[in-house]
Amino acid sequence: MIPSARLGSLVDSSALLGDGPALQSALAEHDYLLLRGAIGRGTALSARREVLARLAQVGEIDLPAETFSGNSQRTEMMGDSGQFLRSVCDDPRLRAATGSE
Repeated sequence: MIPSARLGSLVDSSALLGDGPALQSALAEHDYLLLRGAIGRGTALSARREVLARLAQVGEIDLPAETFSGNSQRTEMMGDSGQFLRSVCDDPRLRAATGSE
């Protein structure tokens, strides 16, 4: 469980869409960009489900709670963990969500 002191609100940068320098500045300031509506909800949920299913497949998370299991078997099951992560990133659903189809 994440201690509440470590949780906070995210800054929405959606209003900056189309303004490259402003987005770069926001990214530099916050280390992330929250862009509501930039990806269709269905596309984002499909990618999310796939990533979570793949992580559950190797024991990294427990479903349906979506919590870290502490029992990763990624190396034992998949060998090269980098190859596993690349295969997750290469999934068509994740590619569609990131615009890198």
